[in-house]
Amino acid sequence: MPKNYSEVYFSLVCMVLLLPMNYNKIDLSLADLHIHTIASDGEMLAKDVIDISFRRGLKIISITDHDGVGSYIGRVEKLKEAASLKGMELIAGIELDSEYRGVEIHILGYGIDVESSNLNDHLHKIQLLRRKRILEIVDKVNENYGREVINHNDIFPDGRETMMKPHVVRELLRKRLFNTYQDASGWISEKCKPKTVVAKLPPEDIIKIILESGGVPVLAHPAYYLGINGIGLRRMLSELSMAGLAGVEVYYDYHGFMPSSFGRINIPDLISLIKNESKKCELFFTRGSDSHTSEELWERNPPVLTL
Repeated sequence: MPKNYSEVYFSLVCMVLLLPMNYNKIDLSLADLHIHTIASDGEMLAKDVIDISFRRGLKIISITDHDGVGSYIGRVEKLKEAASLKGMELIAGIELDSEYRGVEIHILGYGIDVESSNLNDHLHKIQLLRRKRILEIVDKVNENYGREVINHNDIFPDGRETMMKPHVVRELLRKRLFNTYQDASGWISEKCKPKTVVAKLPPEDIIKIILESGGVPVLAHPAYYLGINGIGLRRMLSELSMAGLAGVEVYYDYHGFMPSSFGRINIPDLISLIKNESKKCELFFTRGSDSHTSEELWERNPPVLTL
């Protein structure tokens, strides 16, 4: 955790003064603040996200690509205007990898300046390592099959800047080499280990990057981390809030993503626990679908959403 708490306090004061909106006032039943595009591991273009969100009746959305702002660079104002013309608000966002107590966690940043030099310096370093790592994995895949199963061009379409393991998994599935995502992912982990390691900064550093870019840091899908390496919700939220965390993605479809780990009947109790612990740390709530495809964006934002 940060040693200079006065610095964190000053950053928080600046953040509050610069907030474009009161996040506590957002009608979360009409908001989706966690959407991915082709810039990372999604399949949609930014304009598709806006069009589908409008047709689904959403009022506030955020594109939050992994370790990248490629969907925004050079056109953030045009995208915001396109959303505004449809009666919506687009919040510039991002999802950054971090590591807490030896566990990978994700921190969302809302209202960021996508041109921030500190942010882009960090992204440039991470993206280069990610690209190198994925190329090594692809080479290992082809080596294991004794032929070119995946061409480098297969996973580098126009507009993609953050390379991730799911891109390789999906190619193996598309070519019908595996039946399930889990099988393909497990095989890659076992047989195609890359040499390059993409180091993840601790939460206090990631939060600082978001704050310095004018953004608001929010912990993504916290239930994924609970119990791993002894991580408890109360301690995690307390420590991260001391580092400058402002909100928590409370409403999230854990069952939809991992039905084997999260039973539908237990989700209300899980959400209630996260809400109560977030309140104790005075953290606001957000909601995100974590959609990667147009089908997911449509299905995970039903016309009538009860929270």
